[in-house]
Parts: sequence; C-alpha cells; structure tokens
Amino acid sequence: MQNAQNFASIPNLLESLSRKDDINAPQKKQETQATLKQLEKMLCKGIETIFKAEEIVNAPKINETQQKELENNMQSFVNTLAGMGELSHKMEEMQVPVAIAEYVDNGKNPDELTKKFYEWSEHRNNHSRARIVNATWCAQNMKMGLKLLNDFQSQKD
Repeated sequence: MQNAQNFASIPNLLESLSRKDDINAPQKKQETQATLKQLEKMLCKGIETIFKAEEIVNAPKINETQQKELENNMQSFVNTLAGMGELSHKMEEMQVPVAIAEYVDNGKNPDELTKKFYEWSEHRNNHSRARIVNATWCAQNMKMGLKLLNDFQSQKD
C-alpha cells in the first residue's frame, strides 16, 4: 500500500502541466480532475492487486484456493488496465514531460523532481532579478554621470 501512496501524487503533478488553451477550459479542467481521480483509484487498485499476487507467488507451496485467488487477482489487474485504457482518451490533451515519465519509471517520487525544478526556477529568477537590478543601477549611474559631464561642460563654456 505504501508504494501505491507514492504514486498517488502523480495526478497532482499532471494537473499542473500545460494543456492547450480553450474556451471551455474550466469545464475541461473539472473533467480532467475527475478523470485523474478515477485513474488514481484504478492505479492504486492495480498496484494492490499485483502485491497480493506477488505474495501468493512467493509462497512456498500454492494450494488450489491460492491458485484461484491468483487467477482472480490477475483477471482483476487486466480489467483495471482495460479500464485505464478506456479513460486514456480523455487525457489526450495532457502533456507529460519525458523527464517525469523516466523519473517515475525509475521508481522515484515525482514530487522530488517538481521540487528540484522549483528550486532551479527560483535560482534562475533570482539571478535574472539581480541582472535587472544591476542593469538599472548601471543605467542610473551612467545618466547621472552624463548629467554631471554636461553640467561641467556648460560651466566651462
């Protein structure tokens, strides 16, 4: 169940990703959120089903009852995947960066990647802000120097 909770934050991350602009954006956003919730539930159910099947497979000896339970788990998993496939057409406008997909494929929490991107963006914004402040300060000093030079030239004449 812990692994299922690690992946539960994926819909929150996906929700924040860009979508195509549209007049019906608020309605589509609600539909997307509802679809993401359904996908989240299905994903958690699928992960739990696989964990249950793994427990049966790793048992020293499998009896007939466990064999039936394993078959039921696999059928449930296939049905869950089919349900996720049916919902996938509703997510066609969603764009997921490859870096996030690779991060999740490697078993890492996408929130960590989001945090890294946020820190990187914050650093870049601070750097850009400092450049703007320095350029403004330089321009003001140059104007003041030019004014002093003009004043000096006018007094000299």
